[in-house]
Amino acid sequence: MSSPKRIPLSELFDQILEACVIDAEQVQQLREYMYADGGINRSEAELLFRINDATSGRANAPEWQMLFVGGLTDHLIYQGPSPGRLDPEEAEFVIRWIENDGILDENERTLLYALARASLTSGGVGGPDIHRGGQPAMAAVFGCRRADSGT
Repeated sequence: MSSPKRIPLSELFDQILEACVIDAEQVQQLREYMYADGGINRSEAELLFRINDATSGRANAPEWQMLFVGGLTDHLIYQGPSPGRLDPEEAEFVIRWIENDGILDENERTLLYALARASLTSGGVGGPDIHRGGQPAMAAVFGCRRADSGT
């Protein structure tokens, strides 16, 4: 059996956004594009969030959640500037994208759990460099903002 024809990433992205759903073949194509150079870069991470926002609550292929959560965890925890931990800039990136559509969907909840778990198991939570305004970055990702901060 031959593999499906590979289309340009921009065309694939447009197809997914137009349909507001992502199938298993599209997930596989995205995975191939994003991991072609060995890892997911920041623009590809943003693309994952954009696709998730567009397809949230739809009958997506189960592989989509695996790529969304796994790809972003790889990018943020294992490939970023602070391997094994979520630094303040990375936490802000996650917060900004999760708050983008005003909905914390199942994939985003699963991502937050995966980020917390990966940080904890790699010893990445703690230390002065993950604090932001006296507030741990992981707490910020989970929406545990200080009541007196107004955010």
